[in-house]
Amino acid sequence: MSVARLGATPWAVVDLETTGFDPWPEHRAVEVAVIRLAPDGSVTAELDTLVNPGRAVDATEIHGITDAMLRDAPSFVEIAGDLATLLQDAIVVAHNVLFDVGFLRGEFQLAGYTLPPVAALCTAQLTRLLYPDAEAKLTECCRRFGIDHHEPHTALSDARATARLLTIHLETARARGLNTLADLEWLPGPPLPPGWGPWLPSGRVLRRASAASLPAALDGTPY
Repeated sequence: MSVARLGATPWAVVDLETTGFDPWPEHRAVEVAVIRLAPDGSVTAELDTLVNPGRAVDATEIHGITDAMLRDAPSFVEIAGDLATLLQDAIVVAHNVLFDVGFLRGEFQLAGYTLPPVAALCTAQLTRLLYPDAEAKLTECCRRFGIDHHEPHTALSDARATARLLTIHLETARARGLNTLADLEWLPGPPLPPGWGPWLPSGRVLRRASAASLPAALDGTPY
């Protein structure tokens, strides 16, 4: 079993948009983005897709995703293998990581496999640690640290902004002598091992721009 180490373990920066605020069985993911970073913070891979939740969306006013946009999107099971590949051997990072990991855990469980405890780091918590006076909302962090973030509450834009925030905070942490994951108040756990899930990558994606251009279903059924 591998051990997560700062400066040696890759990062998987995650953002999910959802039908509501409580994970499955209450609500489901409708958009997922993962930015895979090398240990030095350079981007090595990206995944961005809408996800058909098999139910109506309750939070369109937050993220702008409608039922009709999800009609032709892959299900979570169809992208589970692609996600597993990007998450393996990495520290999972998100802004409010318990929210995103909670939804991932619910979705993987529904797909038939339990997400084990995973090494994780929260950039919101890291902001509070390094800058106790700072507002920890992602949009405010981006404003404070000069990060381009033109599409809040879109999974890819949020994940890219979080990835940039992570690299900025890691530079600050090193300058302050914070050189271990324990110094950064991470959530302990091993990185996910290769092959931890049974799914093969499908390569299926449907991005927002493509979904917005699709004709509506003649019968009005979104999924």
